[in-house]
Amino acid sequence: MQERLGREPIGVRGERLALEGYVITTDANTRVLLTFFENSTLIISPESQLEIDQMRSPTFSQSALPHQLRFTLHAGRIRITAAPSPQKALAVTVQTPHAQAILGPGNY
Repeated sequence: MQERLGREPIGVRGERLALEGYVITTDANTRVLLTFFENSTLIISPESQLEIDQMRSPTFSQSALPHQLRFTLHAGRIRITAAPSPQKALAVTVQTPHAQAILGPGNY
């Protein structure tokens, strides 16, 4: 995992908090599971690189804004489970070198 602003990458074993701007790179023997604040999950496959661009939840429950997750997949593959929520909509966006995917609740 590497923080934005070009800091040195750090190896991670076990759990660690990932923030906006972090870049997660996996090697041939590594897989990463991310769990987000509204119970969505993302699995990063081996030989992949993913940047966390945005993880936002509205401050006030009355806000019309959705939960927002935005990622850039630089290389490799990911699997996303976008959790449905009766309280708040969810907007998941994945940018790849070739396309942009906007996802609703479901498994991708």
